[in-house]
Amino acid sequence: MDNINEHASAKMASLRPVFLRGIGRKVLLWLTFFSLVPLLVSSVRSYQHYREAIKVAVLEHLTSVVNMKKNAVLKFIEYSKFTVESMAEGDQQLFDTIARAEGYPRDSDAYYEAFNNLSPHLAVKKRDNKNLLELFVINPDGKEVCSSDPGHMDHTFLEGTFLEKAKAGTTVLPVREEKDLERVALIVATPLIGDEGRVLGILGLKINVKELQSIVGDRTGMRETGQSYLVNSSGQVIAGALGVGEGSAGQFRRSDNVAQCLSGLNVSGIYQNHEGVDVVGACRWIPDLGWGLLAEIEAEEAFAPAALMRDRTILLAMVIYAAALLAAFIITHGIVGPLNVLLRAARRMGKGAFDEGIDILLKDEFGELAVEFNAMAKNLKRSREECEKWNLTLAEEVEKRTQELNSSEERYLNLIESSVDAIIVSDLHGVVTLFNRGAEEILGYEAEEVLGKRFHDYYAGGVEEAAKFTKLLYEKERVQNYEVLLKTKNRGVITLSVSSSLLKDRQGNYSGILGVGKDMTARRELQKQLMQAERLATIGRMSSQVAHEIRNPLSSISLHVELLEEEILERMQIRGQEVAEILNAIHREIKRLYEITEDYLQFARLPKPELEVGDVNGVFAALLDFYSEELASRNLTVRKDFASGKLAALVDESQLRRAILNLLKNAADASNPGGEIQVKTENNDGHVEIVVCDSGGGISEADMDKIFEPFYSTKEMGTGLGLPLTEQIVREHHGTIHCESKLGEGSRFVISLPQYIERQ
Repeated sequence: MDNINEHASAKMASLRPVFLRGIGRKVLLWLTFFSLVPLLVSSVRSYQHYREAIKVAVLEHLTSVVNMKKNAVLKFIEYSKFTVESMAEGDQQLFDTIARAEGYPRDSDAYYEAFNNLSPHLAVKKRDNKNLLELFVINPDGKEVCSSDPGHMDHTFLEGTFLEKAKAGTTVLPVREEKDLERVALIVATPLIGDEGRVLGILGLKINVKELQSIVGDRTGMRETGQSYLVNSSGQVIAGALGVGEGSAGQFRRSDNVAQCLSGLNVSGIYQNHEGVDVVGACRWIPDLGWGLLAEIEAEEAFAPAALMRDRTILLAMVIYAAALLAAFIITHGIVGPLNVLLRAARRMGKGAFDEGIDILLKDEFGELAVEFNAMAKNLKRSREECEKWNLTLAEEVEKRTQELNSSEERYLNLIESSVDAIIVSDLHGVVTLFNRGAEEILGYEAEEVLGKRFHDYYAGGVEEAAKFTKLLYEKERVQNYEVLLKTKNRGVITLSVSSSLLKDRQGNYSGILGVGKDMTARRELQKQLMQAERLATIGRMSSQVAHEIRNPLSSISLHVELLEEEILERMQIRGQEVAEILNAIHREIKRLYEITEDYLQFARLPKPELEVGDVNGVFAALLDFYSEELASRNLTVRKDFASGKLAALVDESQLRRAILNLLKNAADASNPGGEIQVKTENNDGHVEIVVCDSGGGISEADMDKIFEPFYSTKEMGTGLGLPLTEQIVREHHGTIHCESKLGEGSRFVISLPQYIERQ
């Protein structure tokens, strides 16, 4: 019963569309390629040939139409010329009137009155010819002097090139619009020649262009959208299939084909007309008149038979393709049906159903394939049972080893993360793979910012320094206490003592680089401070001894100079003034030596500050009042910007006053007369800051590292003890001092002291 159900299910499944999968898709693609594609290509080529044949036939027809109408237009123009010439010849009254008028000046009333009797004569001639709109006479100056319709006479009629052409012979002049009469006239003019060959005037005819309309506007054989029209050299329509007078009289046509025709070319083909519609057209240039004659049919109508043939061909192709699909479905159904049964059985086997086989219903190759498939299913079932036993044993072993590895990995990771030193691991290309918490704290970067990046970028010396270290590591495989300069995120450049080694895999090949680093910045700073303190102590002892040795002789010299001054002034009355100046100079130098020795002694014997709560603003303000006269004598101004209220700090006011005074003196010495000194106090994150800025020339980078060294000075008479003494006072107040300066922009000294906050 199960076999019957399986067979029934297979038969039902085989009825599903097979063109969407596997072999069915391939059959569909090949069928499309070998049937539909050639059919479509053939249809397209047939359509193109048929369309080209239609185009040639339409162009030939339009060319014959435009040639025929061109000849008819030329005949009409020749007839019009013959008419005006016939009217001019033998009209004695016309010539007598002109001769009589020539006896008067042309700008006089008598001249124009001489032509009054001629208007009725011209009106009679006009009535004899129904095609004429008006018959008129123009004098040699181009002015209209007489007309069969005096009410519409224009005294300024012709000029320039058109006047000269009319004098030279019978000619056709430009189309003239007469909007008041709502008509468009074609003017034909012929010269009136006297006995001596002199041009006496010009006889002109205004012919209604509707006479041309019957020629040009004839739409015989032009279908629904066909039209032909005649344009002058300005693109103005003289006559056309749409008729002159529809809309604006004398309308203009602007298109590339009209422009080509008026340039003297006889062109034909497919182009866009003045309305932007694709048309099939032909045009002919009439050189004697400067006109263009065009015949056009809209391309959509002209190629309608080709479009109909194309649609029918596509429909036929789809019918043939549908028949081919039906045949392919019948053929493929017999092949894909058994394969679908085999495919579903394979899918069940993939899900573990090895007991379900395939019923052998056919005796052909598909039947043999079903026998082999059933045998394979039995073998796979037996193999799966054996694999399940091995998998169970292997899974237990893997679980055990995994737990051991996880435990070891966690222990090692805890050790690495707990280290206060920076531990960094990278691959052989320098890409960081491990960055512990100690490295984060020392360098300031989060691990996510560094992992996956080349550690060479963090060397202060760049790639060259990194390459040097890597080369040394490859040579020795292990490096200890190698000092490198690294860039941190927020602390600038620091010194790191690195011990590093190359990592190897199980095969003994290099797999990475391990580095352990200690931050040496604090240790180096402490060593520097200890050396500086020891140096200052030595200098202080030497300064004290030198100052003592100098002060005793100076006291004796000063006393003897005073006695000598009294004695000399008593005995040398005449040169007393000169001697007094010399002795005063000696006194000044002795006083300067006293001041120098006093600086030495203060530097060497700076007492321990007696720190008390004081107002920094008050100390600074009092000092400015004291030193203001000195600054004013140097033509310097002071701009103050003190923090509001009191700025409390633990200070020794006398020593702090000495430190600030040194900064003010240096600022005054650095600034030029007329300059400005800026002083400022502020509360900055728990610290009281004292700022002194000068407007001098600034300090070079080479001098910046030496300004706090004893006895270093850029001033000619400086001792080099002012800033070292100031730094010593600030340090005794548990503060810091630093300088910011650029050449040409002045200097800025900042003293920072811990703010005193009274506990409640």
